[in-house]
Amino acid sequence: MTSSGFAPAVARIGHTLLAAADRSRTSVLSPLSIALALSAVAEGASGAVAAAFDELLGTERSAASRRALKTLAAFDQDLGRFNPATLPERALLHVANRVLVDTDVEVAPEFAARLRELHGADLERTDLASSSARKILDRWVREHTGGLIKRSAIQPNSDLILVIQNALLFAARWATPFSQHGTQIAPFATFAGPASVPMMSGTLDVPYAEVGGVHAIELSYTDDVVARIYLPPPGLDPALLAAELLAECDAALADGSPRHGRVELPRLDLSDCLDLMPYLPALGLAAATDPASRPFERIIADHNLAMSELSHQVGLRVTEAGTIAAAVTEVAVARAAYIPIDFTFRADRPFLFTIVHAPTGLPIMLAAIRTP
Repeated sequence: MTSSGFAPAVARIGHTLLAAADRSRTSVLSPLSIALALSAVAEGASGAVAAAFDELLGTERSAASRRALKTLAAFDQDLGRFNPATLPERALLHVANRVLVDTDVEVAPEFAARLRELHGADLERTDLASSSARKILDRWVREHTGGLIKRSAIQPNSDLILVIQNALLFAARWATPFSQHGTQIAPFATFAGPASVPMMSGTLDVPYAEVGGVHAIELSYTDDVVARIYLPPPGLDPALLAAELLAECDAALADGSPRHGRVELPRLDLSDCLDLMPYLPALGLAAATDPASRPFERIIADHNLAMSELSHQVGLRVTEAGTIAAAVTEVAVARAAYIPIDFTFRADRPFLFTIVHAPTGLPIMLAAIRTP
């Protein structure tokens, strides 16, 4: 699989997760960050789980990840000079991997070597049950996202064997920026009803296509990075756009000459922290959470290890000048099995709150919460 062949696998991961996620709110994620983190932990996979990683990422996933990292390294810059308030003249894309291993653990030398050689992830050690582990995890996250993401999502504990971290930072100017004077508050048709948003606007010469009811445009940043934006027919959730239809749109954008038109696009400032563990079955990786099947024997032989955490933090800011985005994906491998969440209780509408003496049922306090 070439790096270009790796791209469809990464895209499938992204679209699978978007389609499976809660569609009552905006979803944002970095398929590349997630794929690179999964590709790294796959170096320790064995048996059926190794085969599942091959199915998800391709049998040449290790070499493809290495080529992708090498290609993207051309966009890297000194993050010591990064300022989120000022977009760089050249497009910046910084990608980093790290593996943090518990001090009492000896991982297989081949696993450590493959992480270093194929994923650029040197092995570091700390007590993963200690408070210092939290500081070490947090510091790496801040350093490799330019401070845009402040903390790790991993909770240190005595069951942890290792944590693999991937960080991504992107910042680029539009090749043709929008004028700030053209931004106005305008209506936006959400699925819950009409809303008002800051809408950027400009007259641009850009690739534009209409395929199967989908309107698509391509906006260029400096260098070789573009934003492709797909507007589905009214009422269709964008996460449900078929991959084949998106590929047709991409082909039409590539084949067509730039067209002169008016582009109106909302200014965006999005962030999210996602627990991706419930979505592992959708990716074909459910067995990775079962230590009884020994899914990671290439990390430590004859140990019942399992994936215990897969977290993803992301931020995306789109303005008249360009875009800044950051993502962190963290994979934890532990001795204990992952226990799935059985339900979610979210008190995000008016509710009744009571305090009761349980043995007698005497109501001590009673409140109808209409506005917290």
